[in-house]
Order: sequence, then structure tokens, then C-alpha cells
Amino acid sequence: MKIALFGSGVAAGSSGAFIEVFYTLRGIEMNGKLQEFPEKPFIYNGTVFVPVRAVAELLEKKVVWDENYRTITIQCGDNIQPYIQSREICLMNRNVILPEDVTVQGEYVGPGPSGLLLERGKERILIHQRSGLVLNKTEHADQAFSFLLSYIIEDVPE
Repeated sequence: MKIALFGSGVAAGSSGAFIEVFYTLRGIEMNGKLQEFPEKPFIYNGTVFVPVRAVAELLEKKVVWDENYRTITIQCGDNIQPYIQSREICLMNRNVILPEDVTVQGEYVGPGPSGLLLERGKERILIHQRSGLVLNKTEHADQAFSFLLSYIIEDVPE
């Protein structure tokens, strides 16, 4: 049975302004099942607002709140999280200055060891930062990332 929620309320935005919202959303279904949320979804200016953590967790995704940057990260897909861009990274407790054409694409946080994903042109390399172990790489990554040879380990030590 679907339940209709009716009414209105007032919410404060991040700028401190008050807005009027309408709780006229009849429900949210996932796979034919009506979902209940700890906070009520609402409609404002024709847009439906739902609690992002509740929806992400229903989809079996991890949600991370970063208080310093006031951002929400939903880990999904290939589990690559955004990474603050810097020309300097840390590998095996040593600082490494990256060439201008190398970018840090993100940090892999999925099952197995986490790693830093670097990109240079079409080549990519995924490196475990503490151990320097190469977790994955594209075909010609050895040439593209040769400047890292003294910081990385190609094979798992026995």
C-alpha cells in the first residue's frame, strides 16, 4: 500500500535563508518496495530532495562526509574517490614531486589494498602509497612512470 505524505514545512539553507518546502511526495519505491527514510523527502521548486545517505545505502554504496571541505562522497563504480590535486605525493614515506603532465586521478578504496591512481597521457598506474607496490597498470605505464622506479615495487615480495 502506498502512503501519501501531505503538508508543508520550512527548512534553512546553508546561507541561512528560510525556504518553504512541500511534503507532497507520495513515496519512493525501489524494486517495487516503498522505502521509508529517517528524514522525509520533499519537493522544492519542482525538484525532489531526498536524504542522500539513505538512498546511497539502499543502493549499497558507502557515503563519506568530509567536514573540512563540506563535501559528500558516494563510493560507487570503480571505487575511485576524488583526490585533492597536488604536484607532490607521498610514496613509501618519501615525498615525490610529480611532473607537470602527471595527474592524480583519485584514490582507490574498494576491496583489497587501497592505492593512488596516477595518469600520464593514456597511461595509468595504481600504487599502494605505503608499500610502493604497483597494484595495476596500463600496458606502457613502465615508460610513462619511469621517474617512479626508485619508489615502487613491481612484484609482491615473497
